[in-house]
Amino acid sequence: MLQAFLKYIDQENILLPEQRVLLAVSGGIDSMVLADLFSNTGFDFGVVHCNFGLRGKDSDNDESFVADWAARHQKKYFSKRFDVNNLVNAGKSIQMAARELRYAWFHELLKQHNYHFIATAHHANDSIETFLFNLSKGTGLKGLRGIMPRQGYIIRPLLFASKQQIEAYAHDHEIQWRED
Repeated sequence: MLQAFLKYIDQENILLPEQRVLLAVSGGIDSMVLADLFSNTGFDFGVVHCNFGLRGKDSDNDESFVADWAARHQKKYFSKRFDVNNLVNAGKSIQMAARELRYAWFHELLKQHNYHFIATAHHANDSIETFLFNLSKGTGLKGLRGIMPRQGYIIRPLLFASKQQIEAYAHDHEIQWRED
């Protein structure tokens, strides 16, 4: 899978070797596989984790788990706790409020710490789901696509892999993760 990962990054012109990237890591299987793949490359990366506190103690344990991984791998680590309740009370869904807070903070980190991109662990199944959602909304031709490998400062280097491939890689390489 590592070779397929590197080939996809090159094919899609997602990231150049000299560019720095922050990995958005929740602690779940997808993001832990992403972190493992990056740790086996020469790319310069850091780790970023958002704690929205939506799962109580489990959210705090996710944060500790990711912080420990970053420390063991000697990677720069950034974390932040967010209060989504104020935005939800303003009429936004929890998912939309969390997304807005997360991406605004990611943008700040990129500027402050001279990173080029944020990498998320979206995979092929997520892209298909997005395509079907857009289709069901009656979107125009532009909307009839899945998730893009690169949009602005967001890169998605796992889009080549299915959920099943990610799970198999995690099991084969004994990667630890948390259920998120």
